[in-house]
Amino acid sequence: SFNELWAEMLGYHHDHVVPSREWWTDLVHPDDRPKMVAAWNKHAKDRTQRWTSVYRMQRANGEWRWIRDHSSIVERDGEDQPLRATGCHRDVTERRGIEKALRSSEARYFGLFEDSPISEWEEDFSAVRNYLDELTRSGVGNLAEHFERDPDSLKKCTKLIRVVDANKAMLKLYEIE
Repeated sequence: SFNELWAEMLGYHHDHVVPSREWWTDLVHPDDRPKMVAAWNKHAKDRTQRWTSVYRMQRANGEWRWIRDHSSIVERDGEDQPLRATGCHRDVTERRGIEKALRSSEARYFGLFEDSPISEWEEDFSAVRNYLDELTRSGVGNLAEHFERDPDSLKKCTKLIRVVDANKAMLKLYEIE
């Protein structure tokens, strides 16, 4: 059977829920159903401990919601067919929307970086930061004075800077293919 919170999440009254796999499967979006059913059948056949999937389910009002399903088969019949499963359904619709917006934003800003006519590059200074922390832990109090006394330490810092990415304009400027 399905509990009241599950029914409420999908906009149904608990008394109107039909406690069957068929009813539940019918609520799954037609585009998601074949993949979801195939994954569930594989889980049942392979006897894996847990099953996780994300798919759309239809609410009572017709709205489609993205659901993350974590389930386990907990009882089987004499022919090893699943009789009962337990699990948790979580509505992840809002999270999916946020992830989609983030991917879109990343693509937009990557395009701005990559296609800019101005040569640009991204650098990683984390190794420099680690080196400076090392110097501080070893007792170096004033880094500026330390670098004046030991210019090789400063050269080491510049060698620790790593170029992570460069745009097309930068590659063209330095004639790198």
